[in-house]
Amino acid sequence: MKMAIWFLMRMPKTSFESDNRTCNTLTHGFVRLGLFDNGWVINKQMKEWEMQPDVITYGIMISKCDSALVILNTMVSCNLMPNVHCYTVSIDALHIENIVNGFVLWGS
Repeated sequence: MKMAIWFLMRMPKTSFESDNRTCNTLTHGFVRLGLFDNGWVINKQMKEWEMQPDVITYGIMISKCDSALVILNTMVSCNLMPNVHCYTVSIDALHIENIVNGFVLWGS
């Protein structure tokens, strides 16, 4: 991941512009490694580069259960409607943690 970040930061210096796909790929790598906070750093960097995080960006970030609902609300507040993938990942994340609005799911 260190090398990936190095490439991301070096891209503008070599006349290549990073885009949503590049940032989403890096965010996905961080989330898969459990480095969720680093994914948020990339999200903030996208905004500094005047890129708008998209449904895919937020879908990747939702996979961490304790923030799934916060991220869905963030999407809506940014006028970005969650798609079916975002809801599917949210439901899956909540199910894995056996939490739905603070209640343990039946049969778990």
